[in-house]
Amino acid sequence: MKGDFSAVKRVLAALEGRSGDIVDETEVAWWPGTGANGDLRPNNRCYNIVMSAAADSGAEDGLKFALDIFEKLSDPKKGSINIDGAAGTLEKDAVSYNTVIKALTNNGRYTEAIDVFYQMKRSGVKPDKYSYTSLVKAVLAQDGIEEFLYDMRDQGVTPDTMTFNTIIRCLCEQRNLSAARKVVTMMEEAGVSPDSWTYGYLMTGLTENGNPSAALTLFETACSESRTVGMTENVFLYTTAMTAAAKIGDYTRALELLSRMKVLGIKPNLKTMTTLMGACLAAGKPDLAVDIYRRIPNPDSYAVTQGLIALAESGKVEESLSMLADSKSDAGKIKGKKLNQLYEKMMAKVIESGDYVMARKVVDNLLSKGNIPSKAILQTIFERMGLLVKKGLVSRISFSEDGVVKRGDLEDSDLEKFKFLLYLVDSVSSRNLPCEASLYSIILSYGAHLGGLPKKVAALMGAAKTAAGVYENNNKLIDTASFESSSVTRGWEELFTSYDDIRNDIESPSSLPLLRVRIASREVPRVLRAEKFVSYRK
Repeated sequence: MKGDFSAVKRVLAALEGRSGDIVDETEVAWWPGTGANGDLRPNNRCYNIVMSAAADSGAEDGLKFALDIFEKLSDPKKGSINIDGAAGTLEKDAVSYNTVIKALTNNGRYTEAIDVFYQMKRSGVKPDKYSYTSLVKAVLAQDGIEEFLYDMRDQGVTPDTMTFNTIIRCLCEQRNLSAARKVVTMMEEAGVSPDSWTYGYLMTGLTENGNPSAALTLFETACSESRTVGMTENVFLYTTAMTAAAKIGDYTRALELLSRMKVLGIKPNLKTMTTLMGACLAAGKPDLAVDIYRRIPNPDSYAVTQGLIALAESGKVEESLSMLADSKSDAGKIKGKKLNQLYEKMMAKVIESGDYVMARKVVDNLLSKGNIPSKAILQTIFERMGLLVKKGLVSRISFSEDGVVKRGDLEDSDLEKFKFLLYLVDSVSSRNLPCEASLYSIILSYGAHLGGLPKKVAALMGAAKTAAGVYENNNKLIDTASFESSSVTRGWEELFTSYDDIRNDIESPSSLPLLRVRIASREVPRVLRAEKFVSYRK
């Protein structure tokens, strides 16, 4: 039950009298009363438990270990045998067969599972409802559900609610909803009443197959009929209905379902409240989602992630950053893809609002966790700035008839954007990491569009990149030049803001901040085209 497969194997070895053996790098202890002369030895039930533990362990050799034990047990028609010197009746029984059928089915070895089932029948061991329930997924893979139910009746086994629900769940997982509905009809014809799990599986199947409206209709139909309304009055079905409402962004419907739950005395659980948050976020109501998040007493990691997204989208980015900074909290432990998605949401909000002071805080927080701005985050920044990349250019750039870049009046917002892009380059460089080609190209293209000092700085960046000579080859950076920077500034943003004071100190590319650019082969045309627009004519 604890999932300690290594200990299971050692206990079995001790019971079998194999003291001194090494199991998973640990020596098996000697147990009194075990061995050839002892009277303590494993029986059928013990081996069945070991097979189940091995199959459920998830260990690489778990299934093989279970099958090895199964093969050692005797066929009931051939009489009992001894295993490793242990005397007693050690025949395969119904539990042995059911355990192996379930293990093979769960591992996708459907043909073998069906073979073991027929072996069970040939051995004279009568299948029970657990045998058939374990076999459901294998039979569905062979598309023989009607034959399966007929065989159950032929063996005198009456399918119950659990059997039918298992069939319906598997069909829904296979996206075969028409067959699932047919099984519900067969269930009712057999005199077995659907329960809340039946409706729950069907509603989940409809929602996950792109038809959440039908799932809500099914739920309301069950609520309106006297014979089924009782089974709907539980948190599982109401939460499933909320999930369907969230899929279509109908937060008012989700809130109405919550009100109905309270009237019926059904207490919402963590999943209910998290689902409600998702509905509000899908409907573009982050403030409401934040309010719901604050009402959750002990949110799990998923609820915390949703809460942070709600805070970011509602403009409370500083609060999100503060939560992420606490390494001991659930928020501070978020990593990987979820963390990048959070930063992407926060960056989108602050850039959209033009708050570049907060944008810098987001970058600093991201880097403090050992991450760097991902390509998705960079793309979000470009999009929210209105600098969509198209063929290596900034979409805002326009050209005159002779191919010269047209420029408009320089605005403060343009300068803030340009400085922030330079800040991104400096932040990455401070970690001794290369600048992405997309960021480099955007800065050059945008600088060309703005003209004046931005264009001059962009041109200097092109010179610095050429001097450093770092390219990407098979995803590995190779320095093709022994270049040492003796920059007169700490970074590109400082060079831009203090250019008039230091311009005379810039004598060669070595006077510029070191700029290494990671360029994949497919990005070379974009980079070359961007560099073309900052090349000064004679």
